[in-house]
Amino acid sequence: MLTLPRLMLFFALSGWVVGSFQDTTVDLPDPFAIEIPALQTGVIRAVDRPDIQIPAGVAVTRFRVWLLEPYAQRINYSGLTATLNRQSLPVGRTSGSGKEGKYLEIDLTRHAGLAIKAGKNVVEVRAREDIEGESVGGLVYRSSFVLLAGSSGRVEVAGGQPSVVCHSIPASGDPNLPPVDETVPRLTLEAPFQPVDGSVPGPLRVRIKGQAVDAGGDPLTLFVNGTAPNPPPARRGGNQKGRKQVPAETLLTFDQAAEIPETSNAIIVEVRDPHQNRAFCNISILKPQATVPAGFAGRKYAVLVGVSRYDSQERNLTRLQYADRDAEALSAWLQTPGGGSFRAQDIVLLTNEQATLAAVRQAINRFLTAASREDLIYLFLAGHGGANPYDPDNYYFLLHDSTVATLDTTAYPMKELGDFLRGKSKGVRVISFLDTCHSAQIWPATAERRTAPGPVRSPVGGAARQGIGNRGVGQRP
Repeated sequence: MLTLPRLMLFFALSGWVVGSFQDTTVDLPDPFAIEIPALQTGVIRAVDRPDIQIPAGVAVTRFRVWLLEPYAQRINYSGLTATLNRQSLPVGRTSGSGKEGKYLEIDLTRHAGLAIKAGKNVVEVRAREDIEGESVGGLVYRSSFVLLAGSSGRVEVAGGQPSVVCHSIPASGDPNLPPVDETVPRLTLEAPFQPVDGSVPGPLRVRIKGQAVDAGGDPLTLFVNGTAPNPPPARRGGNQKGRKQVPAETLLTFDQAAEIPETSNAIIVEVRDPHQNRAFCNISILKPQATVPAGFAGRKYAVLVGVSRYDSQERNLTRLQYADRDAEALSAWLQTPGGGSFRAQDIVLLTNEQATLAAVRQAINRFLTAASREDLIYLFLAGHGGANPYDPDNYYFLLHDSTVATLDTTAYPMKELGDFLRGKSKGVRVISFLDTCHSAQIWPATAERRTAPGPVRSPVGGAARQGIGNRGVGQRP
């Protein structure tokens, strides 16, 4: 049996446990963005109203939810949550920040049965503000992204014109206690009255003009993206009748310039009273939409050939400075996200002594022909190129074991490469860089043809005589 003091303590603790602070939820896309590495989307802002299509056969198990600036300064990682088709999303161990703001890594593999299904999927994100370090309720921003799995195989961002949005938000408080102040300020914004153009690089200088009124007579403070302007705007209010102070409307007027950092995705003009009642207007900053590549589900094959050192030095077959280093640098770049995230096992790199005629033929005729219509071929050839001095209608890529006197048996015919690109590639996507002289001869039907017999002559002098800048083959001019 409980004694009276214990019973009173029980009720007091029960009231404290069940009491909850009130949140105000606002539908606002500006704070949020999403990034899907499997589709190489980059950061896609919710304000651009995207419907993201996931190609059939692509398994999306990880993505990032971004909290953009200036909202990232006002919200902790713990205040950012997301759901997929109304199921809570597990947050991975990775969180971080970049110039866009903060992000959380979402890993669907951590929970069985949680996956992106065929058709429409909705990712809803919420961000709960933490004003002055007190996470006790308040303003919650909310928006959503639509992921369409298995439809067209293409990522599309549908444009939409955002507008200026204003809200009045009462101070958060415990519903079990009487409110301290229920008077919410009213904010009227005259400028900017529409979204701001942020397409030009660099910070923005924006005129902020308007007024705010507090009917209860409380002093109001102006903030622009969380910072109070200096000097503060003019404020007047409060009437004196005899010895008694009578509350009157407080009027705060402002007309001043504000510098907005390039990283900001919105301008937040806000007024607060001492009790954290507040009103704010959100002005979107229009930025160029990121070029979103087509969703790619295939495999990526790369053959990179760079020859700077030749086994034979006869007939002015000179060495080059950069062909081998170009191929090596390209191999490293292709394995980065910016280069396409090629797998190391899908890249054949042949430089100098490795770049023999047999090795290059095998890489093109066996490795690249494994690509199907859903795949991609990336081909890079750098080195000397030229016509056969004894058969000037035929052009060749010269490799490490090539000799000028026997190009027909020791060099790779440009016509053979053209035939591969036309036929053996099976119509797959092809990206090719041919950094040699006369490389247009892979298409002999349209390329300029030689009509006079004789050796191929270098069109330039100087450094080309040492084989530094010229990748043709022939006698010195």
